[in-house]
Amino acid sequence: MREPILSRAPVHRSGMENLVHDVDLEGTGRLTPVTFEREVAWIRDTDTYAILRNGRRDLAQLYGHNDFYGPLTCVPGAIQEASGPIADYGISADSFLRIDLVLTVQEIPVMPPGPEPVKEYGRWRYEPCPKDWKLAALVPAWEAAAVAERVEQDIPPPYVRPRTVFKGPVWSSRWMGGTVEEQAEACLGVIARVVPDAVDDALRSSISESLATVMEQVREARSLQAKAGV
Repeated sequence: MREPILSRAPVHRSGMENLVHDVDLEGTGRLTPVTFEREVAWIRDTDTYAILRNGRRDLAQLYGHNDFYGPLTCVPGAIQEASGPIADYGISADSFLRIDLVLTVQEIPVMPPGPEPVKEYGRWRYEPCPKDWKLAALVPAWEAAAVAERVEQDIPPPYVRPRTVFKGPVWSSRWMGGTVEEQAEACLGVIARVVPDAVDDALRSSISESLATVMEQVREARSLQAKAGV
């Protein structure tokens, strides 16, 4: 039995997909590909992880935030937590050591919800698509390529699976040389390029407030360290 997907993300898009399903039609164990059409809905899931970096080298993943409290709440949540490691590692805007907050945006396929979507624990309940469904458009290239070619040419598997549509920095400690407003605009600019419909007044306010809190906490931590002679 497939486990349901619980998410605060609404359906981002949906539509009919040409699919392939391998079926044992004769009961002999020999699978025959059967093509059919079915509506597939896609929800958008995001998370943000803090990466400690030294130049181009990743040293550690420090923490992560997901969208448990709502779409893209992972970004201000991750920003606000950055003040601790920034102070602990003595990171500044021009230091070689830095913290990058990496945003990942995925589209997750689910069965279309009914006319009255079900909620559990404040989150929407979605039924995942069967694991053996394939997107018909991707099958020919996958089956024609050798294993090495699939890797070298980055040919995606044909199965109906989550798709990563973006993965990259949404904020960096190197931006701390700018004002809170400048940092907020740079952060929102990244989000707007990937999920333009997600940038609203609430997100703008939340990110600005988180950045203001971080800058203040970093200033206080450095003041205390200076007094202590650290």
